[in-house]
Amino acid sequence: MIKMKIDQSGVINSFEQLKKKLMSKEHMGKVMQVTAARMWVPLIKERLGVRTGTSKYDAELEATMKKLDPLFVAMLAGQSLNSSATSAWADRTEAERRAPGGYSKGMITEAIDGAIRAYAPRKVPGGLVVGIGKYERLDNLFGSLGVERQWKLWQILNYGTGTLGASGTPVIRTGKQIFYNRKMRKGVLAYTTSNPGFKGREFFVKMDGSMHQGDYMVKRTIIRYMNNVIKQLSYRKSNAGK
Repeated sequence: MIKMKIDQSGVINSFEQLKKKLMSKEHMGKVMQVTAARMWVPLIKERLGVRTGTSKYDAELEATMKKLDPLFVAMLAGQSLNSSATSAWADRTEAERRAPGGYSKGMITEAIDGAIRAYAPRKVPGGLVVGIGKYERLDNLFGSLGVERQWKLWQILNYGTGTLGASGTPVIRTGKQIFYNRKMRKGVLAYTTSNPGFKGREFFVKMDGSMHQGDYMVKRTIIRYMNNVIKQLSYRKSNAGK
């Protein structure tokens, strides 16, 4: 009689060691967090600092409508019985009119910069994840700007709005609107405005949801660490049998 027996204890023990190294928050999770913080976050912030706008509105932020178009202000002043109300909108700077109470230049960029960081790893079904960017902080910024909350701020930044972005429809606003038209170089009074929105800037991922080419080095670094862990365990196992 020939009898054969397979001892699986060594294999199971090696598998458990490998699993502990590659699936624990203390080991693999920390590697993912540090790698994301040192490599991925800087890449996102670098893209955040790239200016793509062509409107050159910065030059008008400190100017009032009275300064930009005095003839337009004089014309509308005659349409209102409330001279103080007319003076109020005419004396506000462009920066003040863009948000209730005004806003500091660079406020949105600073808020995003502060929110983009690698957070502690957490377990999910089937693996580990490390989040980048605290979206709650980005979303809460909208409240202080008086903007609609239909879309989350990070979605608008990454995918854009209107026909040039992800939603596929123009941005339409209704109600009395007074603004300075930079193309026409004069003030405008309107009750309905429509614009195509703006194209997303792909800060976080590409429009198709894939990673930026430069970001793949983060993935390669983590895979290289995993391969080293496997090699080390294999080396120890082979030496232990000698």
